[in-house]
Amino acid sequence: QPQQPQPQPQPQQPRPPPQELLTMSRDGVVMAWDMQSGACTRTLPAFDVLAHCATVAGDSILHGCDDGMIRVRKLSDGARVREYVGHEDRVTSVWTTKTHLCSGSFDDSVRVFNLDTGECQHTLYEHEARVSAVNGMERQPEVFWSGGDDERVRVWDLETGACIRTFEGHTAEVTVLCPIAPNIMISGSADRTALAWDSRRDGSISRIQPNADRITAMCMVANGVLALGTGSKPVTFWNLQAGAAHSRLPEQGHHSDWVTSLCGYTGAFLFTGGADRAVKLWDWARGGRLRELQPAHKDWVV
Repeated sequence: QPQQPQPQPQPQQPRPPPQELLTMSRDGVVMAWDMQSGACTRTLPAFDVLAHCATVAGDSILHGCDDGMIRVRKLSDGARVREYVGHEDRVTSVWTTKTHLCSGSFDDSVRVFNLDTGECQHTLYEHEARVSAVNGMERQPEVFWSGGDDERVRVWDLETGACIRTFEGHTAEVTVLCPIAPNIMISGSADRTALAWDSRRDGSISRIQPNADRITAMCMVANGVLALGTGSKPVTFWNLQAGAAHSRLPEQGHHSDWVTSLCGYTGAFLFTGGADRAVKLWDWARGGRLRELQPAHKDWVV
């Protein structure tokens, strides 16, 4: 009998942008935005010290601050919950698992805290220079990564604090880390390149050179496509499989200063934050800006 035609898979339609966006600036102000109207729906007040990084854990937000403190507040009302104490200089990066908080600092150390008790379980000085980036992978919470001004990327055992692997290849400080797959992390640097590393292998597995200034922010926006923010050029999108630039956001309407933060959503949209205090939403695949929330903050968006 003649074969019946097989139904063809329908391409998935991208979901619309989220209803709410959270942004934070260096003064510690957190803003929640209604993405339909562009209105700010609630605000958490500023700190009396600068905050250089943040991450959300459950119903709380953790701020890494200029005085070495990591401050925790409730997202609902801004009530202070806890302070993690140990660093002696600016906290530059924070990352959490369900049980631990990992942080990097200008005091040249990486620290691991018990998320529930606040106890500092490991203080790690192998970088011997400022630590500017800490990150990990949700599916591999037993390890985490760090990068610093010593131009190296390190992989750590979360429980023991042992350095599992050290990667070399950059010629200037490591500025940002971005996980892209199990065991694989990409590091961006002030040397204008990004390198991909596999924790199971020695040496970098690929090199990304977007022909721009120092790399200041990175995130995955779609399967195999990496967004790179820099100090001068519009955001570049890199096809990891092809090893070449995919596209770039238009010059018109882009940030007037460094891109400091990137957040992809649904594979079709990208949020960008900058040192110009602006937050922008893009349909990156079509190259168009959907909305601008400016001035969103009174200081750099982090």
